[in-house]
Amino acid sequence: ASFGIEIMLAYNGKSDKILSESIMQQMLSPQIEIEGNRLADAYGFAFDLQTDSDELVAFHTGGTWGSTCIIWLIPERGQGAVVMTNSASGGMIRFEILNSIEKVYGWPD
Repeated sequence: ASFGIEIMLAYNGKSDKILSESIMQQMLSPQIEIEGNRLADAYGFAFDLQTDSDELVAFHTGGTWGSTCIIWLIPERGQGAVVMTNSASGGMIRFEILNSIEKVYGWPD
C-alpha cells in the first residue's frame, strides 16, 4: 500500500522517493494496446491500464500457490487499494472486494 501511495504521489509530481514524475507518467502511459479485455485496454510498464474512461486506473495482479493479490490505483484521485487473499482460488474475491470499495468511495466503474 505504501508503494502504491508513492507511485500516485510521483505520478502527480508530489514525490520522487521511488521515481521522478516524468518516469512515472511514462510507466502509467499506454505502451501496448489490449483488445477484448474487460479490465484493461492497455499495458503500461509494470501495470495494466484502463485509459478509456475519464480517469486512469492502473493495476497489477499476482499470487503464489497459496495466495492471490491485486493493487488498484486511481492516480489522479490519489485513491487505491491493495487486496490480498490467503487462497490460490481467491482470484474472483479480489474483484468483489474492489467492487465494494468502488461503491463506498464512488470510484469509476
